[in-house]
Amino acid sequence: MKKPPYDFWLHWYLSDRCYMTCAYCSGWQHGDLAYKPISTINIPELIATLDKTGLIFRISFTGGGEPFLVPNLTEACLELT
Repeated sequence: MKKPPYDFWLHWYLSDRCYMTCAYCSGWQHGDLAYKPISTINIPELIATLDKTGLIFRISFTGGGEPFLVPNLTEACLELT
């Protein structure tokens, strides 16, 4: 079996928060995905923490809400790549 090109797979659960009321989503109907402000990602601390490990990470995002409610998600993705 071929070794993957990364040492660790990080599944990053972003949030369940959302401000939309999509017809296909049952969460908003029960108030489970109510909009609340989400903190920004401390990008320098995140990068430093990952760098300290000396590992290569594969990072995937998951969650049940709207990922772009994280104010600086795009900037974090750019820095991670």
